Amino acid sequence: MEILSSLVFGAWCFAARRIPLNSMKGDPGRELVVFTEALNVPVQERAAFLDRVCVGDENLHRKVEALLRAHDRLGNFLEEPPTGGSVE
Repeated sequence: MEILSSLVFGAWCFAARRIPLNSMKGDPGRELVVFTEALNVPVQERAAFLDRVCVGDENLHRKVEALLRAHDRLGNFLEEPPTGGSVE
């Protein structure tokens, strides 16, 4: 529960701009916050965004890049109707 609270608090602080991303260093919710914010950045600008936000934290950079790759692979499959066989 404590980790979830930290994630929610970190996301809220970032969204509200009450705590800058750099001050969240070491916070377990930081990767979720950076990932969520990176989703709002155009794909072609994400690398520069991550370089800027994750400066000095290669582990965070790698984790967020992996999350973004997984997210991009999933695409919008929930928004598209199923294709192929019928469901009975």
